[in-house]
Amino acid sequence: MTTRTANAALLGLALALAATAAGAQTRKVDETRPVAPTASVAISNLAGTLEIAGWDRDEVRLEGVLDAKVDKLEIEGDRQALSIEVKYKRNLKGSAGATRLTLHVPRRCALDAEGVSCDVAADGLQGSVTVSTVSGELTLRGEPASASLATVSGGVDAEVATARLGIDTVSGDVRARGKLGDLEVATVSGDVRVETGALRDFEFNAVSGQLLLTADPADDSSWKIDTHSGAAVLRLPAKIDATFDISTFSGDIEDGYGHKAERTSKHAPGRELRFTEGKGGARIEISAFSGDVKIVKR
Repeated sequence: MTTRTANAALLGLALALAATAAGAQTRKVDETRPVAPTASVAISNLAGTLEIAGWDRDEVRLEGVLDAKVDKLEIEGDRQALSIEVKYKRNLKGSAGATRLTLHVPRRCALDAEGVSCDVAADGLQGSVTVSTVSGELTLRGEPASASLATVSGGVDAEVATARLGIDTVSGDVRARGKLGDLEVATVSGDVRVETGALRDFEFNAVSGQLLLTADPADDSSWKIDTHSGAAVLRLPAKIDATFDISTFSGDIEDGYGHKAERTSKHAPGRELRFTEGKGGARIEISAFSGDVKIVKR
């Protein structure tokens, strides 16, 4: 046997062993269940990735691969309510991120997905959507009737048209854009960026997270922004019908419409600014402790 032939044989053996080892680390899954078009579908997975897609079939299909550390896949329920749980071995050690799943569900179903270090991406859903994870990244697209997204350290990226969107993070950054009706965001230190058109009701709470909001307040809208040390920047239309009530303890207030903030006391650093633009239909309340507030007329 020549040296070249021997090397080729060794390479082929190495590739075969690598493929065998990879196969031993995962196992395929392909399960289908019939459900009603508006069924409640819940899925729980600890780690890896989970992609969720709405389709026009009255069935749920789960396909992909499971990490070798998965003990079993449990699917329970009926046509009205289906529960899927990826159960891992009790004494789980190390990473179990080899799980890669794709879940197809009826578009109008009510979806509830949860994970720990699992990245979750959902698209094409028209019912209510609830997704929560700890360190995983959350991505949502489409036109859900409503959506609630929660994570601890993972980021949230939502580009949707929805009547209501709620987002809750600790340190994860947030980007929300699209056609938003009511929006509620709560964070500790995550930075939040919102880009939308007419925004009816908006509630924002943060400790040190910063807010960059580009939106148009609806005529009867109510915005309440509360931050401790994070800055809040609002990019608003040049012509607006809104009443503003802004206060800070030690932060600065800058108003692009030309109004000047006043000291609340001769003996304290607090500042406040109250004014009305146009008919004053919308109400915008901003409260900050040491964070700066800036209103930009775009």
